[in-house]
Amino acid sequence: SVPGPSTEAAATPTAPTTPEAPTAPATEEPAVSGPSAPAATAEGPKTPTDQLTPATGSFTKKQKEYLKDRVPQGMDPAAVLQTGQETCDKLRYLVKADRDTAVGAIAAEDISDAPAAVAGLCPEHQDLVDEAAYAYPDGTHTGKTLRPGVYRSASPSKN
Repeated sequence: SVPGPSTEAAATPTAPTTPEAPTAPATEEPAVSGPSAPAATAEGPKTPTDQLTPATGSFTKKQKEYLKDRVPQGMDPAAVLQTGQETCDKLRYLVKADRDTAVGAIAAEDISDAPAAVAGLCPEHQDLVDEAAYAYPDGTHTGKTLRPGVYRSASPSKN
């Protein structure tokens, strides 16, 4: 498969971006991350860590660690880094607005690559990722892997 927006996403109309603060559904739109979004999961040869250099300045040790094995050859590492930083920005915004929504967005994978971005770029949100690891995305869940307890949904759907 070729990195980039899917045909399905292109057929779905999206609301224009406004300078207003984003809402939870806005984080689900792939257009928010821009064309660099597929970089974190793109397959193929990766740029060696010692060759990761921005157009100007230099990467910090923390940034280089995050970029390790994430930058496809020929791609600007700053674009991949920006995607991770945008993930941290989304989490920062959501946790201020509603912690349960932030945890739910991570659990439902609405915020792509959140665990990796948190581990590498914004470790202050590790508690959100840890909590999301015990969460279930909205929907019906059955079977032996279901942990006993009471569950609630930050934003329940029809399921």
